[in-house]
Amino acid sequence: MTAYLVLASIAVLLALLIHGRFSPAMLFATWAGGYTLLGLSSQQAFLSSFTNTALATLILLLLVSLALERSPLLDRLSASLLQGSQGRATLKLGGITALISAFMNNTAVVGALLGPISKQRLHPPSKLLIPLSYASIFGGTCTLLGTSTNILASGLVVGHGLPALQMFEISSIGIPLLVCGAIYLAVFG
Repeated sequence: MTAYLVLASIAVLLALLIHGRFSPAMLFATWAGGYTLLGLSSQQAFLSSFTNTALATLILLLLVSLALERSPLLDRLSASLLQGSQGRATLKLGGITALISAFMNNTAVVGALLGPISKQRLHPPSKLLIPLSYASIFGGTCTLLGTSTNILASGLVVGHGLPALQMFEISSIGIPLLVCGAIYLAVFG
């Protein structure tokens, strides 16, 4: 009987999320608190969900990218990268983006570079944004910090009692993927 009540409450939660009237954070917190008060979840499990190191790492990486985005450094960097022909600018921008994405969250890197690329007048932004996105994805596959998926996967691995993934443990797969992706973009992009 309890399982049916939980399923029904999840259906109500999904309906409220789809409706969009209430904040998702408020809904999830209310449901988690309700499950804890009703004894469906332990208090320890409820409180431990607030101490996920992978989530804290993601938040810190997003804060670093926000600080970079607001500094004039990115405007200067993008101005120097976008000099020359469109192909050369795409290659330089993609290389730097891949390198930065290996050590910062790739979504945050694209978000930070989006403004400077959109403001520049040397090349059409529409010709630079897709290669930028792919370069950040390829660069993000090279290290543990590159994508939020890698960080969360490492957190899940630790949660199951296994040793944490090391920073460059996935580089043996990510670097060849980056090289193949760069070649593909250079030839067919």
